[in-house]
Amino acid sequence: MSDDLLARHAARALAAMAADSAWQLPAADSATVCDEDDSWLGLDSDELDAAMRKAESVLNDASQGDQAAGPADGDSDGTAQDLQSMLAKFEAFLAADSGIEGADLAE
Repeated sequence: MSDDLLARHAARALAAMAADSAWQLPAADSATVCDEDDSWLGLDSDELDAAMRKAESVLNDASQGDQAAGPADGDSDGTAQDLQSMLAKFEAFLAADSGIEGADLAE
């Protein structure tokens, strides 16, 4: 779909929404109602610390559960090699010359 056709389609869709009587923009002088809960803005440092400790313990528990389970295929060396290979490719990408058409990687 061309950009011009897409723009015309979007304009028609917006016009149809604007014509719908149920959809209205708020008046400029009206106060907007915010449905979001802003109570988190009033957290004191103790409440924030408690929430962070709770989140940290949940993450640590999940991490320990993952470590206890071990690799799914029993091949931890393969996973380490895969990560090393990915790291080497990433470093090669960063070191590669680049031009207007992107990175010039020699395979």
